Amino acid sequence: MGIPTTPQSSLPTPTPTPTQPPR
Repeated sequence: MGIPTTPQSSLPTPTPTPTQPPR
């Protein structure tokens, strides 16, 4: 295809750990 598939799309997005706790 014209647009290359990003590897991130295949892999599940890991939950980013926020520096500050969610209020």
